[in-house]
Amino acid sequence: MYMCVGNSNGLIMTDFPKNIIEHAIRDELKVIAADMAGLQGQLPGAGCEPEIDSQNVLRILCRIEEETGLYVSEDCVPPGGFDDVETCVAAILAHAQSTWTYAKEKAE
Repeated sequence: MYMCVGNSNGLIMTDFPKNIIEHAIRDELKVIAADMAGLQGQLPGAGCEPEIDSQNVLRILCRIEEETGLYVSEDCVPPGGFDDVETCVAAILAHAQSTWTYAKEKAE
């Protein structure tokens, strides 16, 4: 199990938890899409693309922090949010990795 620098367990990860973070992002986007589908009266998974605005990105960032202990700031969110899932995943992963690297170097 991965734990992050400064998490509640006090353990330090030696490797960036890319797979855990990417899974958290994609899973939270599925939850957001299902929530949106429900609000629009559609069946979950019926082709509903999630709206990836700043509010939904905050949900994703909170999920990452909850699962890894890594605080990722909302600086990675462009005005208006993201246009698609892959751009969102790539941007948040890149920002999380730079945050991770900075926290790890600071801890050493």
